[in-house]
Amino acid sequence: MPGQGWHPQPDKTDIFAARIPAGRRTQLGNLPYNLDASVYPFRALAKCLEGSQHVVGGTLQALNQGDYGSCTGFAGSRAADITAACDVVVRGEPERWPRDERGVPIIASPDYVYGASREVSNTLGRWEGSYGGAVAQALQLYGTCHMKKYGRIDLGEYSPRRCRQWAQRGIPESIRKAAMLHPFLTTVRVENVHQAVALTQNGYGFFICCALAWSRERDADGFARRVRPGWSHAQVAGLGYISIKRGRRVRRGFLIQNSWGRWNSGSTGTVHDMPVGAYFIGWHDMEVALRSGDCYALADYQGFPARYQFQELGW
Repeated sequence: MPGQGWHPQPDKTDIFAARIPAGRRTQLGNLPYNLDASVYPFRALAKCLEGSQHVVGGTLQALNQGDYGSCTGFAGSRAADITAACDVVVRGEPERWPRDERGVPIIASPDYVYGASREVSNTLGRWEGSYGGAVAQALQLYGTCHMKKYGRIDLGEYSPRRCRQWAQRGIPESIRKAAMLHPFLTTVRVENVHQAVALTQNGYGFFICCALAWSRERDADGFARRVRPGWSHAQVAGLGYISIKRGRRVRRGFLIQNSWGRWNSGSTGTVHDMPVGAYFIGWHDMEVALRSGDCYALADYQGFPARYQFQELGW
């Protein structure tokens, strides 16, 4: 398998989670949800990225971390984009989607998120990997950078070499200053499956860090079965929630996306536009994944205020 890169730090994760105001957990617990309603927030992100390389034929493409263990950066950056996209498309916040110098829509930089997580958690060094609490802390305290040029630093293409360098030395001061303009003011640890449903149905991206693994093949409904050995890996969640009724039986699951490019295949079920590299995991699988204690959701993004009327976006 490609680089995995979840390096659990349970003590540090618990310390960070304990600092999250209790009111945030209460807010999460009060989010409305409906176990029988299927929703697909990834479509909001696909809409925001139309006209870029990240959407081909209406399908959201997969990211690819290569052979370096930077999966936490990919999981965190895509969760950030899901929340930001739903701010615009679902919640109707008057913001403009970030674009590069050519005016093309762009995404949050995974190498930045990875490097920032290593710096903010005081874990700089030559080893690979990070953990979920560090990613959440980085996006909250440092903020978000995107895949574009920042002065002399060009984040337009993902770079394993840059991941390695920033994991050893930390991120440049200019990048940190740019990121601080766009933080996620709220982050919260996802502790149970009902919270996962509520987050997904309300358009908040979250990511899971766990030691589970799934098959490369999706079944007729788009689900992948658990396999062994496991992956020490982080993936984005909150892309979708599905509830399929068959008589008295109901099959429920969560759409997650890997960061290994086009790594899997099989049916997409009723989700004709399922993102590349994505698959549904079952209710129990999500329950087990969340037991890692290192899964986080992102909210209250300080984005890009619109310079024009919302209706001009044509949405």
